[in-house]
Amino acid sequence: MELSGVKEGDVLDLVITDKMAEQWISEYTISAPPNTTPPLYRFHHSTMSWLDGRWGDPYETPAVCYRTPLTLHVIARESVKDSMYVYQINPEFFKERYSSSSRPLEQEWYPTLRDALCAIQKRKRQGEEMTDKTIEHLVHLWELYHGSNEHLIRQGRYYE
Repeated sequence: MELSGVKEGDVLDLVITDKMAEQWISEYTISAPPNTTPPLYRFHHSTMSWLDGRWGDPYETPAVCYRTPLTLHVIARESVKDSMYVYQINPEFFKERYSSSSRPLEQEWYPTLRDALCAIQKRKRQGEEMTDKTIEHLVHLWELYHGSNEHLIRQGRYYE
């Protein structure tokens, strides 16, 4: 790209064209408890997907991107009073929701999304399925798209 005409102080718009293996899928928000004015909490339900780390690194081996992704459900509880967030992760949300078993959702809340993802990483095959790089990408996706009303984004981007 020719940048010789760029002067100090010019604003550049960069377009990142590399697809991200991890993807933002959707988000919706509900207030709780219902019929309370103002509500005490807002629950942000976000869905993201990632590729199983046991198949390899999708950034080193692009063929991994053709595998079926795993789905992650993030619940962020926001206190309406002070806008403080706590996080809960359920990687089995859709399996639980649409199967005949009735296991309860994860009940532990974590102070940061990264802490919640690390707890899942330790519990699920000791980090084989979800790598450290995956955690960083999922946190970054949440930071990019949470509250943005972006739904069904299939071309998430990772900015370094």
